[in-house]
Amino acid sequence: MKIHHASYLICASLLAGCLMGGGSDQPNRLDEQLLGRATWRDGQPAVEARVRLFQGNYKSGFDTLLAQSSAILDSEATSDTSGKFAFLPFTGPHFLEIISQDSSQIGIIPSLSLIDSKSTAQISLADAASLQGLLVSKSLPKSLHLAGTHFQTVPDNSGHFRFSSLPPGDYRLVANFGGSAASSQVSIKTLTLEAGQVMDLDTVRAESGQISLFDFDSATQFNGLRGLTYPFTQPQTSRVGKWGPSPFTLAANGALHGRSFYTAFKKKNQATGFALGNGYYNLSKMTAFVFFAKGKGEVDLHFHSQPIPTPGEGFRKTIILDSIWTEYRVLPKDIIVPKGSIADLAGINWESGKTGVSKITFSANDIGVDLYLDDIRIEGMDYTDFGPSRPAGTDTYPL
Repeated sequence: MKIHHASYLICASLLAGCLMGGGSDQPNRLDEQLLGRATWRDGQPAVEARVRLFQGNYKSGFDTLLAQSSAILDSEATSDTSGKFAFLPFTGPHFLEIISQDSSQIGIIPSLSLIDSKSTAQISLADAASLQGLLVSKSLPKSLHLAGTHFQTVPDNSGHFRFSSLPPGDYRLVANFGGSAASSQVSIKTLTLEAGQVMDLDTVRAESGQISLFDFDSATQFNGLRGLTYPFTQPQTSRVGKWGPSPFTLAANGALHGRSFYTAFKKKNQATGFALGNGYYNLSKMTAFVFFAKGKGEVDLHFHSQPIPTPGEGFRKTIILDSIWTEYRVLPKDIIVPKGSIADLAGINWESGKTGVSKITFSANDIGVDLYLDDIRIEGMDYTDFGPSRPAGTDTYPL
């Protein structure tokens, strides 16, 4: 049966005190208990829809923890010619998934509990989305999953992967390299799936031991945030920062760049950047700060840290921009303070400041500097390596 509705509504009328279900090894007993009835938006029965009840939690979104949902399939049922289905009683957190017979429509009730006999649970179904792509990695992960959900797939030997029958919404794509350590779970990309969309990521990178901070290809406004970061700000005293450009362009090493962050600096020392979070964070395990950039002119990459409250004396690395997309790898030994500055004369160096970094900015060293940024990440760390933040100070967000 092919469903032609772009979207429709399932109404499950719960009539007997709590949601019930018949598992695949236990047929529905609708003659004994009528506990649910599914209908399309036009009121017609949802015939032969697959209804699955999971024990566990379902939580998707950009800020979801990297772990996969620990969901366990509790039971499953198929709606009959009247749209009726039933489940055995359950306790504890559960969620419900309903998929049309041809897998073209899907919906999720993310949280269920015991329901009063007079209650009605409703779920809006939409055209199912899909996600596919090619993964580039030194060693392929054991699996890929969408954080906080039960959706999982395994890339083939060439790195190709596909997720089918996904509800529209916000997701974080995560690679699992095996093992129980947090560093084995690597955030690849945040993305938004529209109803019925087939998203092809083409080539995406996943390496263990890195934190992806900003990947603007997947961003709409500030939806590309990663981990603990706050969004990019516009340059101070200038409203010229924006998202762009399009269409996609390639870096020299083949990396794909479409949407990026662009700033045209009008004055010397104008800055744009982001705060790591509402406090001071530990970057002592960082082996490299990596980003793609192109443009015109010279910028200073600043690491704002507690030992140096004066921005002009902060930890920095000078970058001369190329006209084509270039990957810049800033190593800890490259992060210095200006020679002859008060900080330099006091013997302050990166070892003194790496445990208390609050924000990271790019500032122009001249007038008329153009800067494009994309794919900003920290290598050598995972999300747990930031450590507990110290209380926020005067040099934290906003910039």
